Amino acid sequence: MLEGLIGLVLDLVRGVVGAREISWDNGTQSHGGVRRRFMTRLDINPDSPRALDVAQLLEAHRIFAVTWSQPGVGHALDVGQLAADGISLFSARHSGKLVGTGALQHLDAAHVEIKSMHTAEEARGRGVGRAMLQHLLNTASDRGYRRVSLETGTGDAFAPARALYRGLGFETCPPFGSYQSHEDSICLSLKLE
Repeated sequence: MLEGLIGLVLDLVRGVVGAREISWDNGTQSHGGVRRRFMTRLDINPDSPRALDVAQLLEAHRIFAVTWSQPGVGHALDVGQLAADGISLFSARHSGKLVGTGALQHLDAAHVEIKSMHTAEEARGRGVGRAMLQHLLNTASDRGYRRVSLETGTGDAFAPARALYRGLGFETCPPFGSYQSHEDSICLSLKLE
């Protein structure tokens, strides 16, 4: 099972598997003593932040960021900001049900930022975040970006996200754009080949 998952991730990195539709092994994996089923099929497509289910999940993301960050440090964008020019939002759906979001925000011709990465609570631990992140990286590469960066929290609630990003090669970088150095915030970046 683990070899199959690793092979799929490697295929995704190499671009062998299409980024729009990702099929996972229909097995289970033990994670912290809990058996979890992977998503058997995940469709990732552009979406509107104003779609009702998307807006609800984005609000859950904003509340999560504000709840687990010090006052004034949460940087989650609201629905109106995510509808702005220069931002591409994607949704991940399993059997039509929204299970995750992620967005790319154009910074300059070579640099793009990942925003609004969020997996619905009931779908966590099933590969949704990894699939979305890989889709965003593939899209950024296809659009000619050479660097992908993001900001996330340093608290325990953000540990799974940091592990995901680091697992795909992201490294700590200085604050970029309008971000300021803060103990509750970390910036990560990945150079695309």
